[in-house]
Amino acid sequence: MALHHIFILAVQEEIPTVQFEELKGAQKLAALRSQVYRGEMLQGMPENDLTVFSQLSTLGNTVKITAVNRPADIAINDLKRLLQNFLDA
Repeated sequence: MALHHIFILAVQEEIPTVQFEELKGAQKLAALRSQVYRGEMLQGMPENDLTVFSQLSTLGNTVKITAVNRPADIAINDLKRLLQNFLDA
């Protein structure tokens, strides 16, 4: 199964409903970079930075990336339903 879509989830206290924003270009790269586990370790290993950048660029160029801002109190099943509806649209 190939990867086609990545959702970047964030909690926004001040919004009443879930908001979807498709990311483009540099936004995609920045969003992926912010999700790298132990990103601060990369700063101590600059020799790996080019490799990580290349991998994230390739990923960003091949999949859709959507930022999903959600209220803190949304039920997981409700969020799951909204994500599925978004994918099915």
